[in-house]
Amino acid sequence: MSTIKPENIGIYLLTISDTRTKSTDVSGKTLREKITSSAFPCIGHQIIRENSGEILQSVQTLLKQPEIRVIISSGGTGLGKRDITIEELAPLFDRELKGFGELFRMLSYQQVAARCLLSRATAGLVNDKMLFILPGSPAAVELAVDKLILPVLLHMFEVIEK
Repeated sequence: MSTIKPENIGIYLLTISDTRTKSTDVSGKTLREKITSSAFPCIGHQIIRENSGEILQSVQTLLKQPEIRVIISSGGTGLGKRDITIEELAPLFDRELKGFGELFRMLSYQQVAARCLLSRATAGLVNDKMLFILPGSPAAVELAVDKLILPVLLHMFEVIEK
């Protein structure tokens, strides 16, 4: 029997965008609603600019907080010149969860067809914490949280803490 409880796996949400504000951050709102209606606590949410120093510094600060076990970011994963989230955060991974991105793109194909190839969604383990890097669209956030993250999150930490 597992001693890991959902209430001990705090989740922090980040929107990474130069254009979103609190009132226009639909993906952030979707993330907050999904997490707050789950058994996992939502520790907080913030919007940060697509700026290399700001993205990395924000995530490194969050990783030092013991109550945060999961960070889910949305935005900055496309092919545009300002989309630098992957380049900033993936080097932090101790272990990349390659299957997350692969399965995300497979499921995305059902919604957006070949455009799923443009997704660079990924996830990885950083100091025994999970970091999920999602695209900024509300549909992508909903897909990732409902189909991939929440169904396996408790089991992930059972495996991590073995």
